[in-house]
Amino acid sequence: MELTDQSPMPYGQAHRGVVMEKVPASYLLWLWDDCNMHSGDTRWMSEPQAAVANYIRQNFHALETECKDRIIKHRP
Repeated sequence: MELTDQSPMPYGQAHRGVVMEKVPASYLLWLWDDCNMHSGDTRWMSEPQAAVANYIRQNFHALETECKDRIIKHRP
């Protein structure tokens, strides 16, 4: 599964079904840092989680630019 900006967010209470470009950058960066998506090891992730991790990795610079006040602990 590969996500684009127009793909629906595959999971989450608040953002499931929202197109990825409309999901808040702060939420995606929180997933990246605090939910261990930065590890690069997608074997423990479900297919939707791995797809979101790859989407974040591919769009990291844009997300970081959009959410300038977030302190990022892990960079791709």
